[in-house]
Amino acid sequence: MSTVHEPDFVLALGYAPARFRPFLAAVFAFDTQLSKLAYAPREPIFTQMRLAWWREEVGRIGAGCSATADPLLRQIAEFPQEQAIWAAIVDGWDGYCSGDHAAFANGRGGALFAFAAGDMAWQGIGEGWALAMIDPETALAKLKPLRTLRASRDILPLAILAWFTLRDLETPPEMRTAPGSPRRMLRALRYALAGPH
Repeated sequence: MSTVHEPDFVLALGYAPARFRPFLAAVFAFDTQLSKLAYAPREPIFTQMRLAWWREEVGRIGAGCSATADPLLRQIAEFPQEQAIWAAIVDGWDGYCSGDHAAFANGRGGALFAFAAGDMAWQGIGEGWALAMIDPETALAKLKPLRTLRASRDILPLAILAWFTLRDLETPPEMRTAPGSPRRMLRALRYALAGPH
């Protein structure tokens, strides 16, 4: 089941500092691209080959090679110094496809959240965000410390995504706010102004 909610990504980007927004937009676009690849109903070997291609391409960018004509790779190429993040996201989705929940949690969420916050306390929050739809019980346990953490400006967009996920996990499905809805927007604003509540 998909854990990618593109309207939430767009909403979260609105809270990113201007200097951080292009990088985060590239991260969200990359995550969305790989999620579509991972969720597509096709032979696993094809998915593994495509993930290997993405891994090779982000590695080339990190090594200083020019990006291909792919628009997403050109976007990623603006941040070659963050090659470890791009590789971690690929490794995360590879973990998802192979059933390695720990690799998925760390690669897709943990590494990114810790990097954005500059604080390893956020790694578990990121792991919880990534795990939400495949292991809700573990995700909830990892997300609960979010109630006591104050988000810096850099981590705020990701903290908002994690806050949505925590609240969704604590709410019956029929009562959850829909991604992109006005209630979701209000919840993000309240979190940005007042923190966890």
